[in-house]
Amino acid sequence: FIAADLYFINKPLWPFQKERGYYPATIGNLKTLYIVIDEFERDNGSHPNDLEEIKKDLKIESSEDSRNSLFVDGWKQPLRYVINNPKLNKEKFDLYSVGENGKDEYDRPDFGDDIHVLADGSIRKPAVQEKKTMEMVLGVVFGIVVTVLGGVILWFLTPLKEWVISK
Repeated sequence: FIAADLYFINKPLWPFQKERGYYPATIGNLKTLYIVIDEFERDNGSHPNDLEEIKKDLKIESSEDSRNSLFVDGWKQPLRYVINNPKLNKEKFDLYSVGENGKDEYDRPDFGDDIHVLADGSIRKPAVQEKKTMEMVLGVVFGIVVTVLGGVILWFLTPLKEWVISK
């Protein structure tokens, strides 16, 4: 019975336990790279044309350089940088991750599951992540309800079993 309890309570969390580090890693890289790009602009008078220009400025010459990890999201997809006609940060640039599904949804009105840095440096999280959080909460609640119901059923069955045995 305890094993079933643990199964029903934890099963909804399994996919999220694997993913939970991906969003923070992505957000950390986006925020750090956003600051690096702003510093580049202060030093050079304009934003870089692409992320390769940042790599040259940081003197990253080898693909083995650990600083290359700054340019990818938690899912190991390259971060995206848009300087021509940015959609979110009209006066600056757009910097974003394609998110969990790996699809670039920059042209969608809701940006799909892409994760963007806003002009003030804050993060625009995708609606998809909010939906997953709700699914996780509902899954845990379902697991708890199943566990409680199982306990109630056992509580009723135990006296019934004793009554049957005594007859």
